[in-house]
Formats: sequence, C-alpha cells, structure tokens
Amino acid sequence: MTRYIITQDGGGIIFSHDFDSKSLYTYDLESCTAYIFYGDNAIALVHDTGQLLISSIVEFVQKCGHIKKVVYGQNRNQIRSLEEDNHRNRMKNILSMLSFSEEAKPANLNEGEIFVSNKELIYKKNDLNKVKDTIKINKFPDAEKRHTINLLNNLFIEKNAQSIPLDIQYNGNEYTTMPRLINTIKEMSERAMLEKLHGDLDYENILRVAMQDGIV
Repeated sequence: MTRYIITQDGGGIIFSHDFDSKSLYTYDLESCTAYIFYGDNAIALVHDTGQLLISSIVEFVQKCGHIKKVVYGQNRNQIRSLEEDNHRNRMKNILSMLSFSEEAKPANLNEGEIFVSNKELIYKKNDLNKVKDTIKINKFPDAEKRHTINLLNNLFIEKNAQSIPLDIQYNGNEYTTMPRLINTIKEMSERAMLEKLHGDLDYENILRVAMQDGIV
C-alpha cells in the first residue's frame, strides 16, 4: 500500500478501485481539523485550518458520492476553545451542505497526525510508528514550495475570511500542480510592513525567508 501526503489547507481522495493499494496521511495538526469523508465511490481527506472556503470543500467531497460516514480529528493538546468553536460551526455548515444528517465521529489526534485507509484510521503513537515502518510514502514534488504557498495564502488573507480555495493535492490519480499565490509580493510586503508597525514580525520574517529561498 502507498501513502499519499496531504498538507495544510489541502485535500486528497482515493477512489474505491484503489482502496487496497492507496491510503492518505496528514500531519502537523495543531489548531486545524482533519476531516475524513467516506462515500459510496471514494474516501476524501481534508486538512482544514479554518480559512478554507466551505463551498470548495463541499464541491470536492461530492466526488465521493453519497456520504455514509464522517470523522473529524483534532489535536486536543493544541487546539484552543475559540478555534474549536469556529471549527464546530464550520463543520455544521459542511455537513448541512452535504445533506449529511448524522453526527460526525470525533478522533483525538494527540500526535497531530492521522493515517487514513478504507479499513482503518490510525492516529495513536505506537500504531503510527508501525505504519511509517511498513507503508511506502509517495511524496509530492516541490513539497516545501507547496507548503510555503499555502502558508502565505493563509497568513496574508484577512483573519477569519474563510475564503481560501481548497488545494486539491491528490486527485486520486496523481499529485496536482501548485496552487497560486492569492496576493502579489507587493501586497504581501505592504501588509507585512503594517503588521510590523503593530509589533507582529511573523509576516515579514516568513515572507523574507520565502523570497530568499526563491519559493516566491
């Protein structure tokens, strides 16, 4: 079985004819929520920071066909109550738009990662270590660049805008092309300068490193 990696603000899908040979994996879950949607045709995994456009999640998940089960995972060691409330409200909207009337099942992702296959969900430390030792990883190309683009899109969008299109990273057949930057370098530089005046250096530092590394 091959493991396909999904990162922040990304989604991946496995269709039923590949259930025995493919699986999905995501990590670095802190204040995010991982959603796993089980449908008649496929399984989808979404790593949601809370800034994704809900309609883009729903449109992607509809590729699974009729949804039979939904699991959501959060890192209880990291997520704060305000973030949890935000995700709870988003989940209600997502499930409603999918016409899913049952309760989503929770998973406590204390390790901040989860392995998803048709047969099981693995998120406990000992079980995760076994999976990492036995299941091949298919890493997507230019992983650092993709991560940085999604990080910049998330950082420089207005707080609680919830308007970032889902980055469909694995479409069931292959890893997809890179997402685009939402803002121009000029726009991000101006925003970074403004945030710096208010004492927040993260915007400037992250943008500078991305530019120095030639990622943007």
